[in-house]
Amino acid sequence: MSKSSLEFQLIAEEPFVKAPLEQVKKSIRHSQKLLENGTSHIVHGLEGLVDRPERSVFEIDRLLNDLHELKQNVRECKRSEAQLLEKSKARIKHLARLSDLHLTDDVGYREWSRVRLDRMLIDYMLRAGYHTTAQHLIDSKGLEAFADSELFSACARIESALIDSHSCAEALQWCVENRTVLRKLD
Repeated sequence: MSKSSLEFQLIAEEPFVKAPLEQVKKSIRHSQKLLENGTSHIVHGLEGLVDRPERSVFEIDRLLNDLHELKQNVRECKRSEAQLLEKSKARIKHLARLSDLHLTDDVGYREWSRVRLDRMLIDYMLRAGYHTTAQHLIDSKGLEAFADSELFSACARIESALIDSHSCAEALQWCVENRTVLRKLD
């Protein structure tokens, strides 16, 4: 395979690698916000203990519960980030196989192309709203790391709210969650 052909294919695959990394960045920002708000809340609660010592036992119990809840939320965020990083790792490994293949008539290239075709079919089906069919293909081929099902489910949920309920709430919530990226895009 020529160097220019390889470069062209890798450029075409940019969104394939970029999607989970963008989700990781979003998750990290969410974790950071959770930690900042949670610790700020707990610090203010501790400062309030000085002013009202008669309620200290009740307040300490409440703060301990809040701290435990914060710990669980952060743990869940970290678990999600680890899954997204594994997804990114699998995708990069898949693309790295392409650089090892030298001929387009090689058996390895045909296998790689078959996986690529399955990925494109899954992507198309998810975009077109055929979530069940896409999930069946994902499960039957073991392509969980190569599918962005959650992303398309969120899009379908927003679209459904707009069309069926005539509600902009979901879309506006998405805009709020992604306002930083939207600003960068103008």
